[in-house]
Amino acid sequence: MALTDTPTEVFTLICQQCSPGSLRNLRLVNKRAHAVSTPLIFRRLYLAPFSPSIDRMLSLSRSSICKHVNAIDFIPDRLPDWSYERWSQSVSFKPSFQKWRQSVIDSEGPRDPESLRDSYQKLPMHTFTLEEMKRGLQAYRAVTNQQNFWRADSDGLLLKECLSSLPNLEEAVIQKAKPMHGSLNKVPFWKHLRRSILIGPDQWIFDHSTPGRDPSDGTYALAFLQAIGYRNTFSGVRKVEKMLLDLTMECSLSTLITLIEPTADRTARLELVKEAFRPLKHLEISCPCAPDFIAEDGEQQGAEVQELIRASVQLEVLHLEYGDPRKHYFQEGQSRISLLPFFSNKQPTFPHLRELKITAAVPGDAFAKFLSLHSQTLRRLDMRDCVSDDWEAVLMAISRSLHLDEIYLECLHDYARLAPATFDRIDDDHDSDDDPEVIKHAFTHFWQGIGGAMGLSEAMGVFLLEGQGEIPEEYYEEDT
Repeated sequence: MALTDTPTEVFTLICQQCSPGSLRNLRLVNKRAHAVSTPLIFRRLYLAPFSPSIDRMLSLSRSSICKHVNAIDFIPDRLPDWSYERWSQSVSFKPSFQKWRQSVIDSEGPRDPESLRDSYQKLPMHTFTLEEMKRGLQAYRAVTNQQNFWRADSDGLLLKECLSSLPNLEEAVIQKAKPMHGSLNKVPFWKHLRRSILIGPDQWIFDHSTPGRDPSDGTYALAFLQAIGYRNTFSGVRKVEKMLLDLTMECSLSTLITLIEPTADRTARLELVKEAFRPLKHLEISCPCAPDFIAEDGEQQGAEVQELIRASVQLEVLHLEYGDPRKHYFQEGQSRISLLPFFSNKQPTFPHLRELKITAAVPGDAFAKFLSLHSQTLRRLDMRDCVSDDWEAVLMAISRSLHLDEIYLECLHDYARLAPATFDRIDDDHDSDDDPEVIKHAFTHFWQGIGGAMGLSEAMGVFLLEGQGEIPEEYYEEDT
């Protein structure tokens, strides 16, 4: 039996395991292969605020293919505006050392590691001719000029038109390129753009000599959020219910709106952004510099982030990374950009919340009440590298109020003894001053409570309290 003669369901499952390149080739085989592979090829698209990318998206949104688009990855990065010398020095198409080393070993056999490294360093960065470098520079200049003259009011309308023409869009990802996430040059958008401009994020993401980010860098992300909110106001289209958002911005949304259009109604623009969050059922939001919101509008920025999350009242899954919790700022005994208002509610903030994953500095008593209010629906809890001023309240709420199927706790830091009104900052240098007995006592009672409530065999997870106590020895026995 030929592969294309197999049942459609089986053929579709096989196609789902194929790479994008293989699917594009399969699409050319015959009409049946074309019909099966097309939805898979166009299920997820990459979009950036550059003319070629937006033009392609506009063309697709006006075709019958638009119905297959379920997810969009938006690239809000700005390319560094380098000189010719700096750009040419960064053009590199050398294979990775690991890949090159393996090819040498396969062909020549084992070699001395030092000689391998020396030979790799001598490889040319690229083999482009002078004419090809000139064309690459022209393409690079064209892209940087586009981003320098990009306007959120006019160009943002194109984003709204693109997204509003996709009837089945359900997922949106807004994430800047950042280190420790593998080779970003292999991301489809950057891979395509790198063919013309000859550089990609891997060439500048670790470059600390690049000038700091401009406050207006967040205008791309703001325009995309407004486009999603605008689309969600339409009837007859599926709402975006899943969002992965990296809010690495230098200023608040209100400040960005003023930078874009000084006379704009900030309240109305922010309401449009809220529309992007209201239908969400799955939200993963990262604010890696949240506790460092100490700029002029830092408090406004922190308040806006929390307000946007609270607008997602239909959430079932929430993953929240709110800064580096071990770098916590205090002002009169409270966090300057505190999550206290976020957790301080008398009613459940998210009535349908099933899963919560959090990395943040959490106010102990308020967070304990938050967990108790969501005890009817919450089934999965994941807390990693968290700070609290009252772990006993938090852990007691988990063991007594919640009915969890899965729990994972790792690296819980107790700073209850280190937050007087006069204390300005707590960071890694003060870890040794913490009192291990406070959190060890709370953890011991928590372990006993969770063991009785769930059965130790069902308490799935790792319980690590970094430098602040150990699991009681009796729980290391084989029968537990």
